[in-house]
Amino acid sequence: MLNTGPVQFARPNICVLLLLTLSAFVSVVGVILIFNPEPIIEHAHKFSRRDYEGLLANRFEFLLDLFVLWLIAVVLTILDLRCRRIRGQALLRYLFVGRRRVASSPGPVLSAVAAFLSFAVAPALIVIFLGRFVLNVNWLFKEDGPLEYASFFGFACAAMLMGVCAWRSFQKRKALPRWHVWVLAALSAALFFVSMEEISWGQRILNLETPESLVQINRQNELNVHNIFNEYLNTAYRLIAGAIFALGTLSCWWQIHDLRANNDPEWRYLLPDGSMIFLLGLIFMTSIHISWHEIVECLAAFVVLLYAVNLYAAGDNFGYWRNRARAKEHHERTSDLRRAG
Repeated sequence: MLNTGPVQFARPNICVLLLLTLSAFVSVVGVILIFNPEPIIEHAHKFSRRDYEGLLANRFEFLLDLFVLWLIAVVLTILDLRCRRIRGQALLRYLFVGRRRVASSPGPVLSAVAAFLSFAVAPALIVIFLGRFVLNVNWLFKEDGPLEYASFFGFACAAMLMGVCAWRSFQKRKALPRWHVWVLAALSAALFFVSMEEISWGQRILNLETPESLVQINRQNELNVHNIFNEYLNTAYRLIAGAIFALGTLSCWWQIHDLRANNDPEWRYLLPDGSMIFLLGLIFMTSIHISWHEIVECLAAFVVLLYAVNLYAAGDNFGYWRNRARAKEHHERTSDLRRAG
């Protein structure tokens, strides 16, 4: 007997609808910018400090911004669909609420911090930066301003925490792979270098003069290395931001599929936690639109500090720091499995 009742349609996924809307918007704006950009440029000129000719000449940069925004939206939508299919819940709920009972999760406190940074602090800083001249807060983003020192402390604290993790890995070198120590020590040294570069190795604090040989090749006449390669660094920073976002996407994908729970737990805790994917996407988008400004450096400092804290917590959860017997037992078990394989 045929069912003559009302047809039941599946409720559309809001993320898919938003992605389709964004795709249509990007397509329309992209076509207009390529073939007839004058109407959009005229309206944008009313709200921009740049002249009309400059906006017209750089319209393809705006097109790149739209493409990167669309690409990030595609990635997040795919992750959300996979999470709904495999975990039975939305990506946001799974990353920030649904994993609290999982041993390898960062825990409710760190998840709440990641959510607060991703959806409150970072967007607020970006909005304030874009409206800094209207709000008269440009002093926040200048050299030796609050954001520069916030970036320094973020990178410096992350470097110290990475150093602690490296030292604890060295103490348990009989139970853990030796390369753990080298990776963590290299990350700690790199973050220390970045933190000191951020304040020009204390030049303005200690009133140090820039050597004459460095003045000739440093565009800002500062006691640092990165300003020597300014013309190449903007592209390098964007590529690095994109690569880290890709790594965060891969880590989040593995986390949804639970591929990190049983396969090679010796290296899985070194990956960024999936809850950082939204913050990584914001940094990628901001680095494309604004280039590498103080705001992007501050967001990057938030990310590496959160990563360092998550790394310490993950090592603690896996028993690498406090439970020497558990770590040694795990190492012996994985070694036996490798020999048997």
